[in-house]
Amino acid sequence: MRFKNFVIQLFLILPLYSHNKTYVEIDSILNESFQKFTELQFIESSNLANNALELSISSNYSKGRVMSNLYIAKVLLEIGMNLEAFNYIQNINEESYFKETIIPQVEYHRLKGRVYGSQQIYTLAKEEFNKQLSLSEQISDQKKKELSKLWAYQNIEHLYALQGINDSIVAYQNLQAQQLSYFEEHEVFYNIGALYRNKGELYLKKEKFDEAAVQLQKSFAILEKYDTPYKYNILQAFGDLEAGRGNIEKAISYYYDALNNSISLNANQTTCELHKKLADYMLKNDTLIDNARDHGKMYALLNDSLQRHNSMVVNTVLENIMNENKRTSAQHVVLFWHIVISLVFISILLAAFLIARNRRNKKSLSEKIRMIGTKEQKIEFLEEELESNIFQDIIELAKSNSPEFLPLFGEGYPEFIEAMKQLDPNIRSSELYFCALAYLNFSTKDIANFTFVTVRAVQVRKNRMRKKYDIPSEVDFNEWFRNLENRGVFIYETS
Repeated sequence: MRFKNFVIQLFLILPLYSHNKTYVEIDSILNESFQKFTELQFIESSNLANNALELSISSNYSKGRVMSNLYIAKVLLEIGMNLEAFNYIQNINEESYFKETIIPQVEYHRLKGRVYGSQQIYTLAKEEFNKQLSLSEQISDQKKKELSKLWAYQNIEHLYALQGINDSIVAYQNLQAQQLSYFEEHEVFYNIGALYRNKGELYLKKEKFDEAAVQLQKSFAILEKYDTPYKYNILQAFGDLEAGRGNIEKAISYYYDALNNSISLNANQTTCELHKKLADYMLKNDTLIDNARDHGKMYALLNDSLQRHNSMVVNTVLENIMNENKRTSAQHVVLFWHIVISLVFISILLAAFLIARNRRNKKSLSEKIRMIGTKEQKIEFLEEELESNIFQDIIELAKSNSPEFLPLFGEGYPEFIEAMKQLDPNIRSSELYFCALAYLNFSTKDIANFTFVTVRAVQVRKNRMRKKYDIPSEVDFNEWFRNLENRGVFIYETS
């Protein structure tokens, strides 16, 4: 009998022991992947994270799946594969470990912000980084908390750099310098080098070449000290410095060094930019025309590929935003269904009780029918509320003159967009934006405020569009566009 109990216990314990052993192995691989990432060995880090992901899926290890997806996404972002990174990020938000643990939540918002920023969706990017900063305060490990805040400040600075808002750039550079004081140099040498480089690039924009050179030399020195292979950014900055000083040959030499480094590290976005710069500068030299053409061809090929990639990223991001809105509304629907199911259950119990009292049977049946009718009305109300939420998002984006307005408007009013494109196949985005504002029935004054022009300028533009689309003067301008998709569309031809 004792032997039988021992065998039963052994069979219960062995699977648990096997799982624990696998989990320890996965955690060890993830720690190694993280270490490789901090050492800027991105390929090795990604390979280890992929290995951990496969083991985590086969052993149903939620923590392993979450952290593996995050590590792979981080590497993909470093080499410019934004769409792929975004897909890995989206794999984790339903995992139990993600919902229970603060670190992956912080990283989730940081990486999403980087994707949005790379696609110039600045408003959403800033929101994600602010969420990252807020959640960072809940991290118990002090160094991890300060590192997360440092990364947030870096990314927000980059957003302002893309928009050319210099005062905000300086403010966030100062915040980074404050955060770096919490670390030993060897722990954050790449961040220190990036900060020096960013300061140098800001001086370059102001044509303060000597000050720029000092900062860039500091950046290069620290990268050399720790022997990092990732030097294409600083080499490109040196090229920009020499170009600004008029030393074109030196600039070309730096750009070539940066190009070779970016190609070896699969940094496609930087490679594309460098081909463009080399082509532009070589065209000015008759002896380098053939080389300029070669670089121009490479730029065109890479740029087309990146444009397609970026277009897919934007579509995926917009789809994700729509899904999140639907998910929020779906939560309300789920709550509603819980209430309905509870009421139905109570009604069934009540009906069973009342069956014994035959005289109330008809009243019970009538109550059920009334409840079913109420349920259908509430579902219709929720659907209308979802459409209203999307409409409010479109209105807010229009008022802020946001670049996200036109894509989301197209999602909400595809028939109007199609009608305009049939009416004028060559319509520009700026014209389509103006027509969309008219379709939404904004007044001339509102349009002037949103687009930062005078009321007179809007009136002049409306007159031009009346002539272009043959809109009679007695017809209300906004009403004409609102009725466009209902009138039937003909192909517009310019004379």
